[in-house]
Amino acid sequence: MGAAYLVLVISLVPTLLAYQRVRDNARERDHERFDQIARAKRDAVERRAVRYVDEIVSLGGFFSANESIDVAEWNRFTRSISVSERFPGFRLLGFAEAVPGTGRVAHEARWRPVAGTDYAILPAGQRTGYCPVVLLSKVDATNRMALGADAFADPTLQSTVERALATGGAVISGRVLFPWFGSQSAERVVVLQPIFFPGRAVTSAVERKAALRGFVFGVLDMPKLLEGIFGSPTDPGLRAEIFDGKKAVPAHSLFASGSAGAGTAQFARDSHLRVGDQEWLLTLASTPAFEASLNTRLPPVVLGLGISLNLLLFGIAWAQARARGEAERLAEDLRQVQERDRLLERATNDAIWDWDIVAGRISWNEAVQAMFRYSADAVAPEIDWWMERLHSEDRRRVWNGREAAVQTGGEFWADEYRFRRGDGSFAYVIDRGFIIHDRQGVAVRMIGSMVDISAQREAEVARQESERKLALHIQQTPLAVIEWNLNFQVTSWNPAAERIFGYSAREAIGRHAADLILVASEKKEPGTNLFTNLLAGVQLSEEAREHVQRTWRSVLKDAPADASKGDSGKRQNINAFAVTNRTKSQHDILCDWYNTPLVDSTGQIVGVASLVLDVTGRKHAEDALAAEKERLIVTLRSIGDGVIATDIDGKVSIINKLAEDLTGWRQADALGQPLATVFSVVHQRTRQTFRNPVSQVLAAGEIVDLPDQSILLARAGSERLIAASAAPIRDLASKIIGSVLVFRDISDQQAIMEERVRASKLDSLGILAGGIAHDFNNILTAVIGNISFARLFCQPGEKQFERLEEAEKAAMRAKDLATQLLTFAKGGAPVRQTASLTESIRDSASFALRGSNVRCEFQSAPDLWPVEVDQGQFSQVIQNLVINSVQAMPTGGVVRVFADNITLTADSSIALLPGRYCRITVKDHGAGINPEHLGKVFDPYFTTKEKGTGLGLATSYSIVKKHDGIITVESTPGAGAEFHVYLPASEKQVKKVVPEPVTTVQGQGRILVMDDEDLIRELAQTALEFLGYQVDGVADGEACIQAYTTARAENRPYAVVIMDLTIPGGMGGKEAIQRLREIDPQVRAIVSSGYSHGPEMANHKQHGFCGMVSKPYKVEELAREITAVLNGKGA
Repeated sequence: MGAAYLVLVISLVPTLLAYQRVRDNARERDHERFDQIARAKRDAVERRAVRYVDEIVSLGGFFSANESIDVAEWNRFTRSISVSERFPGFRLLGFAEAVPGTGRVAHEARWRPVAGTDYAILPAGQRTGYCPVVLLSKVDATNRMALGADAFADPTLQSTVERALATGGAVISGRVLFPWFGSQSAERVVVLQPIFFPGRAVTSAVERKAALRGFVFGVLDMPKLLEGIFGSPTDPGLRAEIFDGKKAVPAHSLFASGSAGAGTAQFARDSHLRVGDQEWLLTLASTPAFEASLNTRLPPVVLGLGISLNLLLFGIAWAQARARGEAERLAEDLRQVQERDRLLERATNDAIWDWDIVAGRISWNEAVQAMFRYSADAVAPEIDWWMERLHSEDRRRVWNGREAAVQTGGEFWADEYRFRRGDGSFAYVIDRGFIIHDRQGVAVRMIGSMVDISAQREAEVARQESERKLALHIQQTPLAVIEWNLNFQVTSWNPAAERIFGYSAREAIGRHAADLILVASEKKEPGTNLFTNLLAGVQLSEEAREHVQRTWRSVLKDAPADASKGDSGKRQNINAFAVTNRTKSQHDILCDWYNTPLVDSTGQIVGVASLVLDVTGRKHAEDALAAEKERLIVTLRSIGDGVIATDIDGKVSIINKLAEDLTGWRQADALGQPLATVFSVVHQRTRQTFRNPVSQVLAAGEIVDLPDQSILLARAGSERLIAASAAPIRDLASKIIGSVLVFRDISDQQAIMEERVRASKLDSLGILAGGIAHDFNNILTAVIGNISFARLFCQPGEKQFERLEEAEKAAMRAKDLATQLLTFAKGGAPVRQTASLTESIRDSASFALRGSNVRCEFQSAPDLWPVEVDQGQFSQVIQNLVINSVQAMPTGGVVRVFADNITLTADSSIALLPGRYCRITVKDHGAGINPEHLGKVFDPYFTTKEKGTGLGLATSYSIVKKHDGIITVESTPGAGAEFHVYLPASEKQVKKVVPEPVTTVQGQGRILVMDDEDLIRELAQTALEFLGYQVDGVADGEACIQAYTTARAENRPYAVVIMDLTIPGGMGGKEAIQRLREIDPQVRAIVSSGYSHGPEMANHKQHGFCGMVSKPYKVEELAREITAVLNGKGA
């Protein structure tokens, strides 16, 4: 083969030398022709481009000659120069006007009438200067968007604009993106000629920019520009391409002929052109057509002489090509294999490694990073990196195993070991490798993969542990664990099954349930429960036994029962409860059966596992407990007290209905809760929480009673006063197993008891007050009467008159105190009159506020219902309440008094009969009343004030009660107190009071005065005689009757008898008037008493009296009453 090649080379040398000489001569001639054509093309291109640039320069003369820009003139000018005919290479001509940064708005306003209403400088935004296009050689839908485009803001034109300003002359751009043709935006060549304002300096770039008027520009269409130079029918067939600059850079290509760049040319030439301020590079190359036109026949002839040699060379070349093709195919196969391996490495989750045994280097795929939590930088390509991460206990074994596989010529190696992760933990891996040997059988490379089996290993360990625990549980559980096959035969029988049924595992395994533990039954047709069927068929016939077997299999497969036996569509229950089974000793027991199908690895059911619980004792206990619980529930429901039972931990185990109502806890919520949560008790006065009574019971083992004043706080926040006791619950061994708490609501009983105590106090005080007031009023009668009598001897304005008047006022204040005491007197009924309370409330409140720093705000319903009240007593109530409010606000404030109508219903919380009431509210903003004092404010003599008497609110309470009403109080410490007075509304209308004319107190006639007090008799006798009457005095009723009878018998009757109601130790006026009316039905008597609010005083006419005067009285009051009685108009 080598000699053949040598012969071929020697024979080809003369042929090739001859051929080369002929070909070189022909090529020199062809080169000369090509160079001549190329020079002509270069000159033509340069002349054409310079002419276009000169046209732009001449176009600038138009603007230099015209100071203003006229669109019409511009259009005429462009038409006159016939741009499209003379200069088809211009795609577009135009003018861009320079606009200062502050002249944008004015510029847009000036050009919109010409360029269109939507004309604007684009892009928008504030800049130091603008150069928008304002004139175009033609305006159509394609290039209209160029109007307003800012050349200064166009980054593709920036360098060209700067060169134009730098040179002051025409410049030509390279290939720039010219986005002014709408959808036809393309890269173009632009010629710019700056236009300056005439008369301005333009010697420097700065001056030229300041004097800039705008730019005349022309957009070149290079194919049309060079049309006729390249691509004409007479073109000899050259490929041409023009570049901006001195080098042929594809990005700077300005023009390429249609076949430019195609194939390899025999001839090529680069020429440099100067166009404007730019230098262009023109590259020319021959085309196949040009090369075909050359004279090439001589070289083939020469070449034909050596055809034989060529044939030989062809054969050699063919053989070489074939060999090269085979080599390339093998190389491609190798590349595909390598690519497939690379893709497999990326697709697998395994860590793939490649160990170069000779170099000691190992490469890893990317999976090793994710699998073992290493970053890409942390994975090193050295075998030592892998060795260092082997667990110290595994390292020697693994390395020795790998070395042994390598040294012994083995093909495979595999091992399992622990590999350290990036976070320091270890992973269990299986590592497998394939060993590659060289031709001498030496191992040079090993490729393998690592698989993380940590999860599988942990799962296997967990499974083994679970199986161990399950086996231990089956052996030690108290539940019988029995496994059956599909024929209902025992396959497994644990120790608990031996204890429950009495059969050993050896006796039970392999036997049918019907022969082992089932109880004989007369039942022939199975029911709906599987184990009721199976476990009740000891003596089943073969037919029945077969039916049971079919039912068994049907249920295990979760399918309907056999339709041929009438059980179609019924689902069988695989569990059974309280089934009667029989032990080996023939005792019947009750068992609960819990059954689960056993499934093999293929998903097929192979049997059933049963858990069996002997519930015989529990069932009997449950039955007994259920009966006992039913009796207990009925008993607790019937008890009228709340009952809560707890366990030994103090948690609620039972709560009856009444306890639910009192605590607000429903049974479902209360069960299991600590007693302190459900039963919360505090002291009524101190609000301190009581110690849990159940904890005391469980600790001491004794009955514990809750202290008095125990308040139960319900779940909803309501409070009840209760009485409660707790006792331990003991089992039969007297061991405490819990406690029971019994309690009842005693709020009503407590309220009744407090009311009775309060009434008892008032009754006792009334007796005492009545006696004191009676004697006090007798003394005051003498004092006030004598003072008023003495005033009759003085004239107003005299010093004696003023002193007597002051003394009388002081005595009248003492009378007010006596009046308060009399309110408590037993039987003191008010003297009622139908009245409207509006004026009375306003007057009483105003009177009580005189001299204080407290202001009153009064508001009354316009249609306030009338009531029947004793005006004097009611005024006293209002005054006491207002005075109490004033005392609660020592620094001043506002007392608000309201009066409105209210109708109470049967379910009202106010302790009054249903009906219509007037409600009077007195509200202050003082310190308020402490909760522990609220229940005592109406008690006599109870006060928290240093100068208080404790009678004001008690008096008001007594007066309101005697008017069939009620008074209540509400208070929040720090927020003041609010008193409410409820008085029954009256159906009567208020009578208008017509003032009676004042009549003289002088009179005449005989008057009999009966009083046990000498001072009062002497005062009455002296005063009345001064007024013109004849007066006799007696000390008691007996003497009164005797004197009246004697005077009547002597025909000197008394015109009026004045009688003291109460005579200690003698006959009083009440009895004497009855006797006198028997003697003389027409007797005219006036009752007088210090008990001004007694029934005889309040209803004196019903007791036979014609008039009434309360002690103490003034002389003029007594005289007016006598005159009224004599005139038949007594009080």
